[in-house]
Amino acid sequence: MTFSSSSTRYFLFAVSLVTSLISFQAVAQTNLALNKPVIASSSESATYGPNKALDGNSYTRWASSFSDSNWISVDLGGTYTVDKVKLNWETAYAKGYQLQVSLDNSNWTTVYTTTNGNGGVDELSLSQVARYVRMNGTKRATEWGYSLWDFEVYGSAYTQTPTKISYKKTATASTYVGADYAPALVLDGNSSTRWSSNHADNNWIAIDLGSNHTITGAKLHWEGAYGKSYQIQTSNDKSNWTTIYSTTNGDGGVDNLNLNGTGRYIRMNGIKRATEWGYSLWEFEVFGYQSNGTSTSSSSSSSSSVRSSSSSSVSSSVSSSSSVSNSSSSVSSTNQSSSSSSGGSNVGGVTLDWYVPTERENGAYLELDEIGGYEIKYKKVSDSKFTVVQINDGSVDRYSLGNLSGTYEFYIATIDVNGVYSEFIEVKPY
Repeated sequence: MTFSSSSTRYFLFAVSLVTSLISFQAVAQTNLALNKPVIASSSESATYGPNKALDGNSYTRWASSFSDSNWISVDLGGTYTVDKVKLNWETAYAKGYQLQVSLDNSNWTTVYTTTNGNGGVDELSLSQVARYVRMNGTKRATEWGYSLWDFEVYGSAYTQTPTKISYKKTATASTYVGADYAPALVLDGNSSTRWSSNHADNNWIAIDLGSNHTITGAKLHWEGAYGKSYQIQTSNDKSNWTTIYSTTNGDGGVDNLNLNGTGRYIRMNGIKRATEWGYSLWEFEVFGYQSNGTSTSSSSSSSSSVRSSSSSSVSSSVSSSSSVSNSSSSVSSTNQSSSSSSGGSNVGGVTLDWYVPTERENGAYLELDEIGGYEIKYKKVSDSKFTVVQINDGSVDRYSLGNLSGTYEFYIATIDVNGVYSEFIEVKPY
């Protein structure tokens, strides 16, 4: 890919391997704060109201009262992954201030602080999930208050990628026929152990996910004693249940279900058996994410961001997957990669994002402490040697490279704690 004077974003998914180069064009980012609801602790007068910092006009401005403790806050109207904030200061700038974010306009997290502000234009690179963003002034640089020509916020809509949320959680059942067939065995990642109910139609098995979750799917691995008729139900209190899936024509095997529900608890509620025995499941897998705006475990949805002082992003999506061979199982690494070619040769930067792997290829859960890190290698298309970057932290899900000039290709691999590598996957843009 060829770099312009902007920073480019990549996002890593698990799909099929793609090795061909693709072309893409940068497009302007949208200022998420433009004309959005805004409030401030004070304004010097109606002429300098807080809305003037969000009107897209760099000749109008917000100005606070003449005191140190003042702030301005914007409501983006939805949840976003904020990757950049731009503050265009008037002469009355902040010597000390904090940049803070919130999901509820009540609990604030400080994501940037300085005591050495020098005015002009501050462009701050972030990676924060937020609906509300505010500049909280702590010390003025002048005798006046704080004044901003522009208060701009950039980012992308916040989305989450479903992951397995049932592994090692707690399971209970209406009945089971002995310790060798206990309900916990459907959550152990072992397809040779199973839960089995008594020989009656009305039986169920439930999983406590530990907190409220958005549930997007489930996979039922039936033993020979399967359900002819059953329901998938969710609950917040384990007393009141909502049916989100129902069938009267179950045929055993593996039922891979797309679901749409929420709750702390999920259960398979058996109505009619298909055999003379009860209901029996080798595994009961549930997929989704936490409903409070954060992803589950250490997995899934890393939100992407552009670490740049420019306003551009990348459209177009291609992806690939890789695995680490480790004893009898493999670490599944959801890495996307990218490269692209276009005319010109300018200086810019790129940020690579990927999902932290959460499963082995056999479906068993992958603990974060089993991941040793990642290795990125990149080079100009015309070069023969790679530059190698090693990341010795399995929880990391992004890396930024700057000052690149020309057409480049990138590859990434996962490394387990034993030093075993996945295959290197070429990175594709979106």
